[in-house]
Amino acid sequence: DVLLALEPVCILGGEDTSAADELMRINMARAASGKKLKKKAGSMSGGLRPGSHTDAVMALSWNKVHRQVLASGSADKTVKVWDITQAGTPNACAATFVHHKDKVQSVSWHPSEGTILATGSFDRTIALVDARSNDGKNFRKASLPADCEAIVWDPHQSQYLSAASEDGTITCWDVRKFEKKLWSFVAHEYGGVSDLSYNPHVPGMLATCAIDKTVKLWDTSSCVSNDSSVATPPVPCGSRDMGVGKLYTVNFY
Repeated sequence: DVLLALEPVCILGGEDTSAADELMRINMARAASGKKLKKKAGSMSGGLRPGSHTDAVMALSWNKVHRQVLASGSADKTVKVWDITQAGTPNACAATFVHHKDKVQSVSWHPSEGTILATGSFDRTIALVDARSNDGKNFRKASLPADCEAIVWDPHQSQYLSAASEDGTITCWDVRKFEKKLWSFVAHEYGGVSDLSYNPHVPGMLATCAIDKTVKLWDTSSCVSNDSSVATPPVPCGSRDMGVGKLYTVNFY
């Protein structure tokens, strides 16, 4: 809550501090009654909480339909779905998916279908997962030319999923025909695309940024004709060097 106190509302996973928290609670009660404080006995480390990632968390995505649900991708090669109403309990991690073979760099919930989760990995694939299957076996994959850096759904045409790759390529799929790319092109020749974002207010406006220090705007509205089997790459609309060095994230407000 950034309006009141800069404190976390809840913590999902991570180090198990329950023993240290209990000691603090006891000592606060003892101090209030004038008793001598209790000292810790040995190490207070309790390892990781149940369901925790075992390596760095690299991506997060809120579910826009089920507002208490959060997805996370990690360098431990897993994707986890969290129920924040269960934070602090063993049930906080609702599901764990292990369909990728390398670090999971990006996760993104479908904007209107609350059970569809898109994931992108350094194993050069993106995947569509049915989050209702806790065993993680109900998914479809598509290949990328390089490591996945970011994925995003088109908010105006939610059947379209786009992915940015380390080699500077942007690729788009119609998830109804996921086995075939809709369009693909090199957006940044001299540096891999690090992020991309669709404008929620202007249909067809796509922004990309890269480690070549530039932000570019693209028009995707003319990519697909009435015959959806025919697609052309987005039209460039402008480019600017932001003057702040390498760029790693871009987002329309």
